[in-house]
Amino acid sequence: MGGAGSGDTEKAAVGSDEEVAEEARIYEHFAELFAQAGPKSDAEKALVAAYWVQVHQGQSQWPSRLLNAELKHLGHSVGNVTMALSSHINRKPQRVIQLKKSGNSKQGNKTYKVTNEGITYIQAMLSGGGG
Repeated sequence: MGGAGSGDTEKAAVGSDEEVAEEARIYEHFAELFAQAGPKSDAEKALVAAYWVQVHQGQSQWPSRLLNAELKHLGHSVGNVTMALSSHINRKPQRVIQLKKSGNSKQGNKTYKVTNEGITYIQAMLSGGGG
């Protein structure tokens, strides 16, 4: 399992990029998507924001600080976005992956991407009206 073709299998389960983008167009504002998903934990809030930035805004990779900016507008900021994302990185299969880190400090700028597993998870939250 997890061979070279596994990404194609995950992609088929989620749908094409066009189908994912069409799903995102249902929500004109982040607040609408956030309310429909109904995230309960900081980790879920961060993943919902990541989904918004990646799928709806079309950013294939993004810095963690961008997520808290989106969440703050709604009054749902997360104390430590990097830690919240780590819970998705540490699970198997991963819902988020870290692509790169710049800077030497622990708080260096990190760039992430939501995986197909993460997209599927958020779409399930959205279809269930709050996970």
